[in-house]
Amino acid sequence: WSYGWSGAVVTDNTFIQDYRALNPGDTAIVSQAYLFRRGGRSYFDARLLHFYGLSPIDIQKQLPVVHPLIDYKYVFDRPVFGGELGFNVNVLSLSRQQADFDPVTQAALNGDLCNSNNPAATLNRANCLLRGIPGTYSRAAAEVYWKRTFVDPYGQMFTPCVQVRGDLAQASISNQPGGSNYLPTGENSLFRAMPTIGLEYRYPFINVQSWGTQTFEPIAQIIARPNETGAGRFINEGSQSLTFDDSNLFRVDKYTGWDRAEGGGRANVGVQYTAQFNQAGYLNALFGQSYHLFGENSFAYGGVTNTGLQSGLDTRASDYVARVTYQPNSIYAFTSRARFRWDGRDIVLAS
Repeated sequence: WSYGWSGAVVTDNTFIQDYRALNPGDTAIVSQAYLFRRGGRSYFDARLLHFYGLSPIDIQKQLPVVHPLIDYKYVFDRPVFGGELGFNVNVLSLSRQQADFDPVTQAALNGDLCNSNNPAATLNRANCLLRGIPGTYSRAAAEVYWKRTFVDPYGQMFTPCVQVRGDLAQASISNQPGGSNYLPTGENSLFRAMPTIGLEYRYPFINVQSWGTQTFEPIAQIIARPNETGAGRFINEGSQSLTFDDSNLFRVDKYTGWDRAEGGGRANVGVQYTAQFNQAGYLNALFGQSYHLFGENSFAYGGVTNTGLQSGLDTRASDYVARVTYQPNSIYAFTSRARFRWDGRDIVLAS
């Protein structure tokens, strides 16, 4: 176990900027107390957090106080039905004095229409995103999963998985200007459950040469689950950042954080190539795409934060994602990633 705390009290953020009292690029002072442990098959992290914004545009009342944020993960040391059984738990509670809005149009930005302190503000979904609720939000989420890999005599790898997740949330949203245009104000309790089954298929072909080895690996994954429940009613504080790339192409749930839960059926396909060079490192490349199969596409519904829209996942066939990595030694690695689409005539680079 390790534990500790750090804190700071500031009366004037311009002092810190003028005298460069912090590291370059720091945008906030974080005061926190933490309790942490990493075991052989477990991970625990609990924190209390307070943020003091250093940017001239920061409004302190819009920054949350987190009390607390807890993550716990555990994998059982004995196989269950020959596979891996584990569970993950996340608990979050935070409060904010004033709603945090972001403009989504140039007119709203130029007219300062999303500043709730502006008497001329027009706080609605056409102009603004609701980045943070005013009031208190508490959520507990837990998931249990099982997976096992079978290898047949031809070297094909089949990995079935089963996962069950449940979320319970309580929100007390202050009745501030514009808030009711996004979410019900007052006391609200929400619950959702998301069962998931899936199957992943890999077939690595290995070729040995005098200079090293090559591996060519087709990958296919199919996920089946019901539609996302509570979309638009569950507050999204921790799942606002979504970047579709190679790192989450084969994730069962592509959302970051716990406030959104991907629903509907999906297939993820790709191919991976790896070359191991004798005394010269390795080269790895991945190319793939994701397909929405049935049900409602969670990424086509952005909610009050527009999360998922224009992510490359909000259409039936996603954008393509690719990655190339070359690592010549144990110290350096060079990586290039891209997301792009084919519009029928040209390749459009998305990121």
